[in-house]
Amino acid sequence: MKYGLIAGNKHVNAMIYRCFEHIREEDARKFVKKFREQPPDGDQIMHTFRELVLGAYLTSSGFELRHEYEIGGKTPDWCILSETATLRCIVELINFHIDKVTENEIEEQLRARGIAWVWLPEKDNRLYHCLWRKAQVYRAVVEEQGYQFHSAIIHEADRSRLCSPAAWRSMPGLGLLRSLSPRYFSTTASGPGK
Repeated sequence: MKYGLIAGNKHVNAMIYRCFEHIREEDARKFVKKFREQPPDGDQIMHTFRELVLGAYLTSSGFELRHEYEIGGKTPDWCILSETATLRCIVELINFHIDKVTENEIEEQLRARGIAWVWLPEKDNRLYHCLWRKAQVYRAVVEEQGYQFHSAIIHEADRSRLCSPAAWRSMPGLGLLRSLSPRYFSTTASGPGK
């Protein structure tokens, strides 16, 4: 393990190293730095983990990627480059999960009774606004330069399978990422001709 223990969870740590096999070394170092700056029990570390999984999946699918490649003063999660290293596409990850109020209500009920029961409202409106906000961040550069913009969405209900030890043992290599991709990574696109 070149960088030692990166994440507190051994299964997540194993996946991080497997993902590092598929991305550029300079991007791996950026991820190591990000992971080490984040609290090991915080939500942000899982967001960073999912960002890495997305990059490993895209790279293993044949795309040339750069993580946080600066463009127009912004650093998207991933940029897809052409064979001549010119930017073709911006890819942003959306971690779509329950709202904070509902999350707090669940945690409160779990502490008080050991079980939680909540009604989860429709997420369509929230999802639309999440996508819209991400697209607005890059709208000017996408329109000016003619780049494509894609959002990859991680769905809350399925997130635990990304770290499943059983899934890791049953699928060698990045077969796991390829098999999860249709379920975990939906995309939306905007830009010229889209």
